[in-house]
Amino acid sequence: MINVAQEDLVEGIREWTHGRGADVVIDNVGGDVLALSIDAAKPTGVIVAYGFTGGTQVSFDIRNFFFAQKHLRGTMASDKRDLEYGLSLAREGKVRPLLDRTLPLSDAGEAHQLIATNLVARNVALLPWVA
Repeated sequence: MINVAQEDLVEGIREWTHGRGADVVIDNVGGDVLALSIDAAKPTGVIVAYGFTGGTQVSFDIRNFFFAQKHLRGTMASDKRDLEYGLSLAREGKVRPLLDRTLPLSDAGEAHQLIATNLVARNVALLPWVA
């Protein structure tokens, strides 16, 4: 696990992959992080972008992208089957969500405002069972 608050993401991925880079990088943050995701991918690697909690504007060195023949794919969301699969991985302890905070569903507007203004460092979960 790479703690990006204490370690360089790209160097951590390169060390973990013995200098190759990641085959696939899934970026749900966007903003400045997308450039790191592109750098962390191996030549001909795939970067899948589907989030923008880090911002909607992106800037990266196009040479690393072109010369290494990397592939950037965007997606809006997943389907119910993907959600069920992800939840099963979480239940089995194979993935652990990193939360900044949880809020009751009634505070969804506040959650959107926190995300839109980049005032959260990780994920925000809305809890429908909390009043």
